[in-house]
Amino acid sequence: MTRTSSRSPVLDTILPNIREYIKSCGPGGKIPTIRELSVNLGASQVTVRQAIQLLEQEGLVKAYVGRGTYVTSNEADKQQAITSRTITVLRSDWPSRRGEELTRSIYQAARSHGYRPAVVTYTDYEQIRDLLHPSAVSDAYILQPNSLCSVQLLAFLRNISPNVLVEGMELTKVDVDSLAPDWQQSIVMSLSRLTDQGHKSIMLISGEPRVTQLSQITFFKSAMQLMGLKHDESVIGFGDTQPGQCSTQGARTFIQNLLEQNDGKLPCSAMVVLSYASAVGIVEALQQAGLNHQDDVTMIVLDNPDMDTQLASQLNMIGVTAAMTGQAIIDRLEARWADPPLPYEN
Repeated sequence: MTRTSSRSPVLDTILPNIREYIKSCGPGGKIPTIRELSVNLGASQVTVRQAIQLLEQEGLVKAYVGRGTYVTSNEADKQQAITSRTITVLRSDWPSRRGEELTRSIYQAARSHGYRPAVVTYTDYEQIRDLLHPSAVSDAYILQPNSLCSVQLLAFLRNISPNVLVEGMELTKVDVDSLAPDWQQSIVMSLSRLTDQGHKSIMLISGEPRVTQLSQITFFKSAMQLMGLKHDESVIGFGDTQPGQCSTQGARTFIQNLLEQNDGKLPCSAMVVLSYASAVGIVEALQQAGLNHQDDVTMIVLDNPDMDTQLASQLNMIGVTAAMTGQAIIDRLEARWADPPLPYEN
């Protein structure tokens, strides 16, 4: 007895057309919705859905509930895509040793994975808008802003690419990925170490603008309160700086004023310092006053512990290395490329 195929002739007719849509979208691309394909191909939505299911079984597409259907990649496609992908690092031109170390590490990590990285230094949004040519859009943009991030700049980048990652800032409720230090964990770890050493008079010091460090202040005060230590404004010290200004100078001036107000003595036995640049200013101010950063106060600096300077080697530092950060950024970009509908992460 002859077996009759249960597959609709219409299904066989539209499958080649949907395959053409897949080719035109390319690896990682989003194909039209079932409703749109139904209208374009003159077939019922049930038949189109059956076609998509068949193509998904073949491994050509992957459907996500509520997000759409995306083209998958075979190994050859993946390798070709990797070698041709471009990554543009957009770095604010404000002076930052940490920023320079991270830019270098991101560039090296991208190169080691076979991508083509480029670094663009910018001053403001208008300059970025003029520098980035619409006909040469990068496969991903990594933004290293100064202490504040322009919403206008984020919107511009997101409009030209779905793959935007902001380094150094925790962002929420925006359609970009971000990667930032875990300040809460670092602060708690620092205070635990200092209290274990017997310190009870501890200050949080930074030459960065206070407006950019509000979360860190909250974490510090909360942790100090839980430990039964003084946690009012007297243990918080910030330089009088604005976003983009030198944090080294801000920290230096703050410590100079603090020593003057306390007859040349520090009102604390230990400090948690929020950046290496701030630590440089603190050390300079102490030296000018005849004090030593290793003998007269215990400092823990929250920053990249792999900075290659003589001073950094003398400091107690807590943080993630620049190399690890660069690798984490590339890992996040690769996850986004492999699965475009992934929720944006901080």
